[in-house]
Amino acid sequence: MQREQSAESGPISFRPSATLRVVGGIIGALAMTAFLVAIVSLAASDRQAEWFRKLAPAILLLPCILSAVVLRRRVVVEEGGLTSYSLAGARRITWSELRRVDVRRGSFTLETGRGPISASLIDPRDRDLLLRAVIERAKLAKGGEEPRWGLDAQYFPRRQDIAFSDFVPHNQRDRPKQ
Repeated sequence: MQREQSAESGPISFRPSATLRVVGGIIGALAMTAFLVAIVSLAASDRQAEWFRKLAPAILLLPCILSAVVLRRRVVVEEGGLTSYSLAGARRITWSELRRVDVRRGSFTLETGRGPISASLIDPRDRDLLLRAVIERAKLAKGGEEPRWGLDAQYFPRRQDIAFSDFVPHNQRDRPKQ
């Protein structure tokens, strides 16, 4: 499986589960077909329909929009940042724009300067891998204090980058001369 790549390799793409995409596509196609049939039947009727009868088929557009949201949703994690694809378009953020990650029991949200990016539609089996990739590539650290109500954890950008090559244990550091 492609998701088994390490966090240091190339871009990794995360999508909703295949089952959700297939079901969403089928429901969207059926709703669009019913919408078009309703519009054709309204156009073919001889009598003047009331305004609410003309707008009634518009209710069938809601499942079409929801299926488009599911089919378009994707998150791509790269070395330099993250790209989130949604129905509204694509939004690319760099790791420095990431303010925090709020982890809830079922999902998590990336808080950025340009608004939140939710991982709620991503396949539940891949969410942990997505979270791990974001934490490693963005160099985030878990918050030390108790998270806000409803959150399991919060991750923030590290104040300083700590590399193992620069780390010196406290007992091996040079002591200041007194």
